Amino acid sequence: MADRPLKPRTCDGYTHLVSRYLPPAFGDTAITAITPRIVRKCWPGLDQATPTVNAPAYALLKAVLTPSPSSLRRR
Repeated sequence: MADRPLKPRTCDGYTHLVSRYLPPAFGDTAITAITPRIVRKCWPGLDQATPTVNAPAYALLKAVLTPSPSSLRRR
C-alpha cells in the first residue's frame, strides 16, 4: 500500500477498522504478525451481525497481506 498515497478519509477509515473492529478477532496480535492462516482462524470471531463492516475489514486485511508487484521485484 506504500506504492500509492492514501487520501485522508481512506486512511481514517482504515484506522477505524483496525482499531475498532479487528481487535476482538485478533486480540493483541501485532498487525505485522497477522498471516493468512491467522485470518482464517480468527475471521469467525468477527461480529456476524455487521457484514457491512466485515467486508471492508476483510478487504483491508487482504490488501495488507497481499504483496505488491513492486515488493516482489525487490526480493
